[in-house]
Amino acid sequence: MKVAVCNSVGIDAEGYAMIHSPSRWTNSTRDHSIFTYYPWQLAYCSSILKRDTNHEVKFFDGCLEKWDHDTFVEKVSDFGPDYLVMDCATRTIEADSRFSKEIKKRFGTQLIFCGPHPTTFPEEVSEYADHVVLREYEMVVRDILQGKNLPDIMGLWPNTNIRPPLDVNDLPLPEDDDVSRLAYGMPGEPSSEYLEIQA
Repeated sequence: MKVAVCNSVGIDAEGYAMIHSPSRWTNSTRDHSIFTYYPWQLAYCSSILKRDTNHEVKFFDGCLEKWDHDTFVEKVSDFGPDYLVMDCATRTIEADSRFSKEIKKRFGTQLIFCGPHPTTFPEEVSEYADHVVLREYEMVVRDILQGKNLPDIMGLWPNTNIRPPLDVNDLPLPEDDDVSRLAYGMPGEPSSEYLEIQA
């Protein structure tokens, strides 16, 4: 099966560029040259899926590429995923849900939503997402895609039993195949005194 792991849509319908900060806050600006953060949690999720499943996994970052809805839909449609994994913030949920619904309409794709907004509003998100993951999601997504019994997966809505923290020693290096970590650094970025370094 094909699995698309996707960061948010880069440019929303109102023309704002998304600055999606993993597991914290998300902001937006009309300045399309603005930096974006390396989506480390999604990057770990992608590399775990590549290591621990036999699926064809591809990572897409609409924020980094500054893809609007139509461009993002076409890029992911070229891959034709059976599953789509998205980390969504409240700021991005409207654009992300619109995007994912279009992919589902085209391919019958199963939608796995995770991140701050799905964790906070799982009932709302479950109206269109096939799977809603609560809190830390890397291993929950892996368990879904390994075909484990869904009601038994801790952290998969409506199972609110949260799994224990993952062992960081079990993590592979984060995604650096489909999207380079170095692409996120912008020396001299005025909103940050220092270049973010991903080791």
